[in-house]
Amino acid sequence: MNREMPPVVKAMHDLILAWVRQVEHVPRLHRYTLGSRVTECLLNAQQSILSGRVIEKRLKAIQGAQANLEMAKYTLRVLVDIKALSVKKMAHLAGLLVPVEKQLGGWEKQVRKAEASGA
Repeated sequence: MNREMPPVVKAMHDLILAWVRQVEHVPRLHRYTLGSRVTECLLNAQQSILSGRVIEKRLKAIQGAQANLEMAKYTLRVLVDIKALSVKKMAHLAGLLVPVEKQLGGWEKQVRKAEASGA
């Protein structure tokens, strides 16, 4: 089973890589608390996205990914507010996060439409 990965998987992968490169610049005081929380949320979102490709409960998996991304965004905002992450670095991460959110939203609409038509 060698299906091509959807663009959302690649976009999420790029976001995770960008965060992993940034987390080492977060002050140690916050790296192992808030930084770990962002990492966990992003990895959980990726897991939900990958699970949504193969399980029947796709909508639940998509919504789980969206919830994890919301928590990651909130935690990143906290890091910016406490000056543990620069606005410039946050802007870069946000530029990678927005396409993931849009793709998940599109996927959610597609799944809802398919469920409504009884497919």
